[in-house]
Amino acid sequence: MNDKTYTTEKLCEVIENIDCLSQHAFSEINAIASLSLLAMESPDRVLGTNEDIARILHTIRNLSEVTQGNINYEAETVECNYSDERIIRRWRAEQAVLER
Repeated sequence: MNDKTYTTEKLCEVIENIDCLSQHAFSEINAIASLSLLAMESPDRVLGTNEDIARILHTIRNLSEVTQGNINYEAETVECNYSDERIIRRWRAEQAVLER
C-alpha cells in the first residue's frame, strides 16, 4: 500500500462492494451448477448435448472473469489489489521475447 490513507468509511464501502460482487457471482454460479446437475439427472435429459454443456461452461467462465475484474477494480480503488509477482515476471519475460 502506498503512503495514501483512506477513511474507515471508504474502506468499508470497498469491502461491502467486494462482498456484494462475490455473493452475487457465487450465487449465480451455484444456481447454474445446481440446475445443470438437476437437468443431467432428469429422466428426460433436458440437458444432454455438448452444445448445452458448452454454453453453461462459457457462462460460468464469463461470470468468473467479469467478477474477478470487478473485485480487482474495487481493491485497486484503495490500492489493495493482489499482484502475483511470479505471474508479472513471467508476463514481462514473455513480452521481452516478443519484442525481440
